Amino acid sequence: TVLACYVSRLGDLIEISNKVINAFTGPLFGIYLLGMFSARTKSTGVLIGGVVGSAVTIYVAFFSSLSFLWPSTFGLLSTLLAGFGVSLILPVGKGNQELTWTRVMQRPLREEKQTL
Repeated sequence: TVLACYVSRLGDLIEISNKVINAFTGPLFGIYLLGMFSARTKSTGVLIGGVVGSAVTIYVAFFSSLSFLWPSTFGLLSTLLAGFGVSLILPVGKGNQELTWTRVMQRPLREEKQTL
């Protein structure tokens, strides 16, 4: 009942649904890009980047005067910047499997056949 009393302040149904959907798409896409295309990114950096991106997205969606189309963009950019920035600060760990797109898509090296 309390939420229903304040729902008119959030906008109409299309704006509310876009704000809620965009609150997840930007940070999730940023997490995907960090994990898929950056060999330097660590899991701690991605986690912190996702939290920062979600916080920025929620602020832009519900507490700023920007259009309801912008939260996912700000969430994506803040996730990428925070995640990669924290990963640059963290030391490089051993046992990195490098499951990035470039590493996975490399063709296997041909083993030269030895003739006897």
